[in-house]
Amino acid sequence: MDRGVITAADVCDHIIPIEIRWDLRLTYSNLQMLCHSCHNRKTREDEKKYGK
Repeated sequence: MDRGVITAADVCDHIIPIEIRWDLRLTYSNLQMLCHSCHNRKTREDEKKYGK
């Protein structure tokens, strides 16, 4: 997620969480590949933004 570090992506992430927009769960434009560390960070940010 633009941290200036190149790492292999190993997690497919929903840009807008499926708990918020279930209808976008299979929409290609709502998916992004992230490394495990970035995915964990984004998940924490999403929980703050959307609530848990």
